[in-house]
Amino acid sequence: LRAGAAWICYDANWHVAGQYAMALHCPCSPLITKATACLEAVRWAMGQQLQQIQILTDCQVLVKLLQSYNSNVD
Repeated sequence: LRAGAAWICYDANWHVAGQYAMALHCPCSPLITKATACLEAVRWAMGQQLQQIQILTDCQVLVKLLQSYNSNVD
């Protein structure tokens, strides 16, 4: 099975600052696909030495997972 994942990074003025798309060759669930795209976007942001990022997704499960991780880190 194949799945596609992608991310886009916008700057403060909503101009595209970076983007990436990938094909995943695994029996991935939609959650894993979206989480993989999110992880790759965070890795890119770290490589750009960005101090703050905002993640926008339509996946409520991923949002809750990220929020629970964030509360455990604080």
